[in-house]
Amino acid sequence: MDSQPANDSYVEGENFPFCEPFQLEWNASTAESKGYVLVWATDYANRIAGTDANLFGAPTISDKVQLYINDIYRTAYSIYQKDTTDWHGVTLRRYGVQNKDSQNATLNPTEGWQYYNYAPSGMQNLTIVATLPLFISKPHFLDADPSLISSVVGLSPNRAIHDTYIDIEPNTGALCRVHNRVQVIYQMNNMNLPEVNPSTVVAVDALCAGIANATNATSCNGLDVLMKCLGTPSNWKMYNDRVYVPYAWIDQSADADEDDANSIKNGLYMTDNYAGQIQLW
Repeated sequence: MDSQPANDSYVEGENFPFCEPFQLEWNASTAESKGYVLVWATDYANRIAGTDANLFGAPTISDKVQLYINDIYRTAYSIYQKDTTDWHGVTLRRYGVQNKDSQNATLNPTEGWQYYNYAPSGMQNLTIVATLPLFISKPHFLDADPSLISSVVGLSPNRAIHDTYIDIEPNTGALCRVHNRVQVIYQMNNMNLPEVNPSTVVAVDALCAGIANATNATSCNGLDVLMKCLGTPSNWKMYNDRVYVPYAWIDQSADADEDDANSIKNGLYMTDNYAGQIQLW
């Protein structure tokens, strides 16, 4: 007897749908035929540049740094804001989100359309990534278009607790502290109660009556009641007109400890101090 494969054996490409591993020699049309689709509209928008924000070049003293954000498949910039001295006696350079990256095509006609940013400014459009009308922004629509805040009750943007920033030790390029605060948003459109034709109500009522006679059932599991409800004219509507409703927001944070700070102070700073003394000699 020929041996048969076990029921739980997996045959690549047959048992479950999957994307074939990407090959460097593929062109754009071949990649698309294999299930790979570029997220953004242009080569510039789809580029991969910068670091993953775990470590930067030494020294990091520029006015902005470039990051590749894997979760949204996008390269963006972080802008220098100020120096901070509250991290265990070590001076750090604070970089924040470049608001230009979230501007729509009206405010930023050069780049906004490349990221499909046609909604009010202050959000990132992730509809293609998520395959549903999904957006992200700073929590409580901080730094976003005022219309977004005014359309939802209960929002109170506060920079101290809602802004995103990274703190970098400039001499080493090490990331020492980060608060990545992101709000998830769903787009809601106008809604109204569906209505059915009165003839449909009559037909369903007759069907339920026939089922009741044939089976001695006393109900049609509520189907007849539902049809009668939907067959009653109603002017109920919910005019959202594309309201962007916050679903939740998170704060992904990390803070290197005092031992890391001491390593920097006892290593790099001490070496720099010795170098200064040698120059004096």
